[in-house]
Amino acid sequence: MDLALEVEGGSLVSASSYDMRHPPENIIDGKDSTFWSTTGGFPQEAIIKLKDTAGVSIQTITTVTTNVRRLEIEKSQGPGASRWEPVYSTVLDDTEGDIQLHSQSVRGVESSHIKIKLTSGWGEHASVHRVSVLGKLTGPVSTSGRPAAYRD
Repeated sequence: MDLALEVEGGSLVSASSYDMRHPPENIIDGKDSTFWSTTGGFPQEAIIKLKDTAGVSIQTITTVTTNVRRLEIEKSQGPGASRWEPVYSTVLDDTEGDIQLHSQSVRGVESSHIKIKLTSGWGEHASVHRVSVLGKLTGPVSTSGRPAAYRD
C-alpha cells in the first residue's frame, strides 16, 4: 500500500516553494507526468502526512526526481510532526535533466509524516515527480486515527 498517495489518504502538509503550474501536491498524485517544480535555491522541502498517523510501518521509499543532487528523508511520529529524525540521505547521479529514480529499503520504520529535503541540485531548479512510501498498517486503526488498542 502506498501510504503517501492522496487517493489512499496521504496529504501534503507543507512545501518550501510553490509554482502554480507545477504545485507541490503533484508529488502525491501517483503520476510521473506531473511534478512539483522548485522555484530555485536550496534547500527545498516538502512534508507528507501518511495515510494513517498511527500504526504504520514503512518498507520502501521511492522518489522520482530531476536535477536533484543530494536528497534527505526524515520522519516524524505523532500528530504534530514536530520532532524529526533522519531516515537516510543519498547523492543522486547527474542525469542531465532526465528522470532520477531512487528506491530505498527502510524496513520497519514507523512514522506518521515524511519530510523530503532537496539539499542541493545539479542545476538551479529541481523537480519531484513522485514520492512513494510503501508500507503497511501494523494494527487496527480506530475512527480517531489511533490504533484501536490505544487508550487515553
